[in-house]
Amino acid sequence: MNGLIIFGICFITWMAWVPAVLMEKKARGDSGGTTILPIIPLFPLVAWGIGVGLNLVKPMLGLYVVGGLHAGLFVLFIGSVIVSAVKIKMRRSRTTR
Repeated sequence: MNGLIIFGICFITWMAWVPAVLMEKKARGDSGGTTILPIIPLFPLVAWGIGVGLNLVKPMLGLYVVGGLHAGLFVLFIGSVIVSAVKIKMRRSRTTR
């Protein structure tokens, strides 16, 4: 069961990376595209594997280490989305004056 929880945490965190990247590009005024490959399938799977491996060494260790790091990363991604949204709103308010 811990393996599924770790996978879920990793997957949700890296899916939050997508809007963070897109919002950052929009905030910078960059009109180029973004690809999620190979980040999305590779990073969550590697983190999940590390977490499951750590759980084999000591129960719950993978969940605490990998889950904790991904929880922090999730917070950073959400913070990045918020900062980018504020920048976009400020830019729009300057251009409408």
